[in-house]
Amino acid sequence: MKPRLAILNVIGIALLFAAWWDGLTKDIFSGANAPVCGLIVFALVLGLVCLALGRESDARLITKNITKLALTGTVIGFIIMLKGAATAHVGADGAAEMMGAVFSGMSVSLYATLLGIVGNLWLRLNLRVAYPNG
Repeated sequence: MKPRLAILNVIGIALLFAAWWDGLTKDIFSGANAPVCGLIVFALVLGLVCLALGRESDARLITKNITKLALTGTVIGFIIMLKGAATAHVGADGAAEMMGAVFSGMSVSLYATLLGIVGNLWLRLNLRVAYPNG
């Protein structure tokens, strides 16, 4: 691994730790978010491992497709939202149930989109540092 690449990822880990310490990451892997967001983070880590091993084409493939994975998470979130809204009962209790489903679905959508964008940008930055002429 190139020294600049190692320094870049140490900075990234430090920023991630700071976000965790401040409590900004606690909701990402809770509830309905867990499977989708976990898969996106797994793809990000896999892309970084490919870079560390010098497998540029694999890292580029993951970088290109991690946003598609995030869009899939966005669609899953909208399905959760609409499914909950469709099955809610009429009345005050139904409205609270429906709003809970809407917020749960939107949470999945937004966190998946955020992780996909951040993952794509982080992998692209790493590719730029590792292969400046590529």
